[in-house]
Amino acid sequence: GLADYVLHTDVEHMAGDAIVFAKRQPLATLGIAVAAGFVATRLMRSPRQEIKARAKSTTARGAGKKRSAIHSRKTNGSTQPHA
Repeated sequence: GLADYVLHTDVEHMAGDAIVFAKRQPLATLGIAVAAGFVATRLMRSPRQEIKARAKSTTARGAGKKRSAIHSRKTNGSTQPHA
């Protein structure tokens, strides 16, 4: 059905059908647009950017743990961490 529609319908007619659908189903149109945005973002993001983002996330979590351990030592008044 969909393949025949795409093969036998011109672009202007498809755009008109999309406008009619958007007017009849605005929430569905919004949901489709949001989902398409997420998919496009994931497809455009390169694997190197993904690896860098994960590395920054892991480093930030580790640094937060170190800071809290140092803070607890300073507020405790001792040089040894809590047991």
